Amino acid sequence: MTLERQMERQKAWKRLNQLIELRDTLGPDNQWLNDEISDIETFLREREGETA
Repeated sequence: MTLERQMERQKAWKRLNQLIELRDTLGPDNQWLNDEISDIETFLREREGETA
């Protein structure tokens, strides 16, 4: 995996954790937040598939 890909994944994980914390604060009913979390999780799963 290239350094660029590693940094991309690190940013995604950081953003995912921030959004999860925000969801924990605001509650689970924010659809935009849930969609954003889902999109990042999908992105990370796709990247995992590339390294497998």
